[in-house]
Amino acid sequence: MAKTLRRLGLLGAAAVAGMALFAGTGVISVTPTAGPKPIVGGEVADIKQTPWLGYYSDTNGKFTGCGVSLVTPTKAITAAHCVRASSVTFGRQKGLTGSGGTTVKIAKSWKHPKYSAPGSGTGYDFAVLTLETPVTGYAPVTVVEKSDTGLYPEGTPATVYGWGHQKSGGTNSDDLRKVTVPIISDANCAKSYTSGLHPATEVCAGLAEGGKDSCQNDSGGPLIVGGKLIGVVSWGKGCAGANAPGVYGELISALDDIKAQL
Repeated sequence: MAKTLRRLGLLGAAAVAGMALFAGTGVISVTPTAGPKPIVGGEVADIKQTPWLGYYSDTNGKFTGCGVSLVTPTKAITAAHCVRASSVTFGRQKGLTGSGGTTVKIAKSWKHPKYSAPGSGTGYDFAVLTLETPVTGYAPVTVVEKSDTGLYPEGTPATVYGWGHQKSGGTNSDDLRKVTVPIISDANCAKSYTSGLHPATEVCAGLAEGGKDSCQNDSGGPLIVGGKLIGVVSWGKGCAGANAPGVYGELISALDDIKAQL
């Protein structure tokens, strides 16, 4: 069963040359290979509605893979498997051909100390970026609180955003895209992933019949419920396949560690 690192960016994939590439929403292969993931079965989203949403970029603001969420003027949350020395860009609709927005260098990256490769069964695919200069003019997203357990029950509609592939093994989207998928219980997700899942720090979302999912290069991007950031795109088995939901880092599970970095 080939597992795909869903949301690792283009540069990130190159940085993990020894790992197996993951092509789709959700799962990392037993021989992990980092790979990017895109939004499948969704629609074009308006960056003005999510001003806190950004992505890893070159110094000109061009998308290089992996999403990030601005949570304070100088801090952003993403996936640990996305971390690399680079810049991030906020406020740009088109990641490949667009202009405008704000591009800022990353001063420091923190990975959760318990993190290991996505799909390895150890979870904790969380990272916090410290930006060199404050990002102004873009309201940060609200991060889930410990009392927000009611945002995770099975069937809860969750929206994921990204500039990744629109099908497994495809190409990145120029426009920002989004898709809404239901949360899946840990017990039901474990029926799809008999190994590699870490229910204590991961949450799954998707349709049993497939067709809607995050995908390659969507890694690190946000999973949103009720206007709050509750997860980050992590890994999965391909993209949008039947009985192969996307796997997301469950922020509420490591909230104390994450907030200590904010």
